[in-house]
Amino acid sequence: MEKQIDENLKRVYEQDATDQIPDRFLDLLKKLKDQE
Repeated sequence: MEKQIDENLKRVYEQDATDQIPDRFLDLLKKLKDQE
């Protein structure tokens, strides 16, 4: 599940011209991973 989320996020950001993920997204992903 987590891998799928990461892949989907990457796909979205590849379509967008930016390859830098906002810090708040990284923080959110970290929180989600920490909960497992």
